[in-house]
Amino acid sequence: MSFDYFLSRDTVEKAYNELRKRGIIESVKGKGYYVQNTKPESRQKILVLFNKLSSYKKVIHNAIAHTLGEKADIDLFIYHCNFD
Repeated sequence: MSFDYFLSRDTVEKAYNELRKRGIIESVKGKGYYVQNTKPESRQKILVLFNKLSSYKKVIHNAIAHTLGEKADIDLFIYHCNFD
């Protein structure tokens, strides 16, 4: 594949490893790679950014987390106007 598409061998190997980690392909020693799952589940990545915490913002965060459930990974960041 690296020869046909002018890609680095390391890049192709990383792609295969990522696809195997996600359960999309499986490797059979001495034979190659085969598609295992044509419809992998993907999770959304959500960033919630607040300037400070409050009970109202906690309700908002919990509502987002409850609505999305297992479909998303939610990162919460509190910005305090401190550049350090």
